[in-house]
Amino acid sequence: MRRTKPWIGAVLALLLAGCGGPPASPPGPNPAQQTAIMPASVPEAVVAPVVPPPPPPRYLAFTACREDRAGALFLWDAALMDVFILNAALAGVVPDGKQVGGPVDCDQLAQLNPRAFGKGKVLFSFGTKVFVYDPITEERITAATDGRPLVDGGPIAAITPDGKLLAYVSFRGTLVLKPTDPVYATKTRELTDIAAELDALAGPGVIWDVDLSADGTLLVLNVDGTVYLYDVATPGLIQVVPLSGTALAGAGYGFGRVAISPNGQLIACAIADHRLLVIDLATGLVDVVPYVNLGVNGPVGILDVVFGEDGRSLYIGTLVAGSYKVWRYDVLNETLRALAILNNVLGEAWDDVEPCQL
Repeated sequence: MRRTKPWIGAVLALLLAGCGGPPASPPGPNPAQQTAIMPASVPEAVVAPVVPPPPPPRYLAFTACREDRAGALFLWDAALMDVFILNAALAGVVPDGKQVGGPVDCDQLAQLNPRAFGKGKVLFSFGTKVFVYDPITEERITAATDGRPLVDGGPIAAITPDGKLLAYVSFRGTLVLKPTDPVYATKTRELTDIAAELDALAGPGVIWDVDLSADGTLLVLNVDGTVYLYDVATPGLIQVVPLSGTALAGAGYGFGRVAISPNGQLIACAIADHRLLVIDLATGLVDVVPYVNLGVNGPVGILDVVFGEDGRSLYIGTLVAGSYKVWRYDVLNETLRALAILNNVLGEAWDDVEPCQL
């Protein structure tokens, strides 16, 4: 018998051992050499952050007066839902302003032209001066001394929400832009080019009202009943409405109070003191503020109008059926609501009020 070689037997043993089991799997690649195949990346959806709308302005300054009672300068605080009397601000400015029980003449209050800004500070004017009052520190500063008083009020003045830039009409009839910080007093600008343009358009005119945007670059003016927009950066005077207030009103009255939103996009102007227009400067759209919520069919007297710092709140002081009321008009959803608590205070203490101001 022939002997097999030992290594051949070993090979046969291996072959025979594999016959009864499952077929051998083919050799796979070396795990160390494998490249991981990642699924195609799916870009994540970019979700814009939801920015909540700014809350309505907290403060509103106004005057109210009744002939048989003392008049007052008020500050409405929407957070505390309360009204504060700021007659301490008038001490030494309005006679008897700080006397306990001493009356403040209604005609004197009509000159104040109050405006709330910042954290409850109040801008007001009297005589030829413009003042800023801080009710927290009870400090009053004189911001200007050369203002021109109007027939029915003190100097027309406006201030930016941060309180850094003041605009007022000087005794020369020109418009002045003045930083409130004395350090920057040298940057005060007298906009004589406005007077020059007015002379070229229609002769010398009287500036009856003024307001400015939050950054101080845009001014809205009521000049003899016509509304103009002035761009400080690129000086130029533009008539906002093609027709004058007299033509739109159909009577011998022009535009009354004017206001501009903080971002400079919207202008509000009263026509003949009984209709209110809101003009979008970007689109040219004109909106007439509805009065259906007032619940009256008679005429509505618009005494004052001012934009809130949120840019969408338009506060309107009205004389309706012999009563002074304050309203908030939302220019985005076009709703008109009364400031109930504020108006209740006015109704209880200051009913039958004389014309008042926001």
